[in-house]
Amino acid sequence: MLNRIKKIVDDPEIEIKKVGTYWEPSALSDTDSEKYKLLQGIIDSSFENVVVAPYLVVGSTDSRY
Repeated sequence: MLNRIKKIVDDPEIEIKKVGTYWEPSALSDTDSEKYKLLQGIIDSSFENVVVAPYLVVGSTDSRY
């Protein structure tokens, strides 16, 4: 992940380094999967006029497992 960030920033004047505890990000969730569509259907049937969308959890939670 660190190499990806360095490539995106692409500026040798900017120092990029790990600080504190570090975990690689989890894999991307597939919004076309059967499980996501099931969850989307449940939410759609429970609430009117809502948009179901994935989101990023930025806290240090158990989501990394």
